Amino acid sequence: AGDSIPFYIHQQDLPLLENPRLNGSSFFSSPALVNKKPCLYQEEVPLRFGKYNIDVIHTPGHTPGSVSLKLGKWLFSGDTLFYGSVGRTDIPLASAQALIESIENKILTLPPDTIVYPGHGPSTTVAREAKLNPFLRASRG
Repeated sequence: AGDSIPFYIHQQDLPLLENPRLNGSSFFSSPALVNKKPCLYQEEVPLRFGKYNIDVIHTPGHTPGSVSLKLGKWLFSGDTLFYGSVGRTDIPLASAQALIESIENKILTLPPDTIVYPGHGPSTTVAREAKLNPFLRASRG
């Protein structure tokens, strides 16, 4: 029954499904390998959630295929942008430069009142992070 539920991943993150060293599971007692074929995100094709479109925004940095999902004025940023912080880049295939560029060019360009729901921690807004996030302020000098 579980095989009928689709899951999505960006094409650039496909190697993480098959390599426990890259997906971080090799650090735990049971390395994770995913054998199920995923659906691939396509930035130009929104996902549907009921009657709503979900825009897929490729925001590489935490992983090469990191995405943020925008539904109306809500942005689900995963491990890209957090309240007062940004995603980790001390993991395989991550890039601090790509992460900051993704945030500055693809998230901070959204309307300031966009509510950001990170993968961990409290929600925030684009305006708050543009003004107060120390990781982003440092990158802009």
